[in-house]
Amino acid sequence: MLMSALENGALVVWPSGQSSSSRIFRVRLRTAEGIGGSDERRERGFET
Repeated sequence: MLMSALENGALVVWPSGQSSSSRIFRVRLRTAEGIGGSDERRERGFET
């Protein structure tokens, strides 16, 4: 479920329930995409 949301870009429109988590997730996802969209990096991003 999370993977689909991340790929669809739902992270940007994620509920503001966890501000800290949302911020970390967004930064991690963006970093991964910048490096080249590494699946490993992305998994680690939303896994934390």
